[in-house]
Amino acid sequence: MWGVTGIQANWLVSHATPLCTFSKAVSDPPPWYDHLEDKVMCWVLPSFGPHLWELPPHPFPMKVGKLRVTVFATALLQGKVVPAFSSLFPYLAADPAIIHKSESHGQKRVGELLHKLGTGVKAIDTRAKLASAWQKDPKYLYAEVLAWVQSKAHVNFENLWRQALQESAKDGADLFGKQRKKEKC
Repeated sequence: MWGVTGIQANWLVSHATPLCTFSKAVSDPPPWYDHLEDKVMCWVLPSFGPHLWELPPHPFPMKVGKLRVTVFATALLQGKVVPAFSSLFPYLAADPAIIHKSESHGQKRVGELLHKLGTGVKAIDTRAKLASAWQKDPKYLYAEVLAWVQSKAHVNFENLWRQALQESAKDGADLFGKQRKKEKC
């Protein structure tokens, strides 16, 4: 063959997007919060061209919905949205990963947090939206997050809350350093 150029499959997704067809978000690997880009991401399976050639999984911003809020809520409690909350992790009354289990939505702390974050277009599912909500009401989510914290850590919670309010206004690179972007954060 003469005049043939090798390409990477991800180039087709990046530079020939109109010729790609994307699947719905796949559940494995699960969606995640990208703390540097301030987006909830998921994996999709793209296919290319009229013959629908299968391409490798590709990260894609997750569409608006309850799952996106669930992923954001988990990341918030894990300290991936604002680093101040990472010091709370050992003092949480439950593992934030339970938020992903639909049967846990009946638990008071889970239901109240998800309800407060909302759904749809007005949902709080990015650090930027959270910072905006905190500018309007610095106590927004205070009771809902405090409900996740064991009582022995309530003493330090006010200081962590103030720190989280300050951190929310910064971008991911400032908060987390210029870490290399990982496929899963």
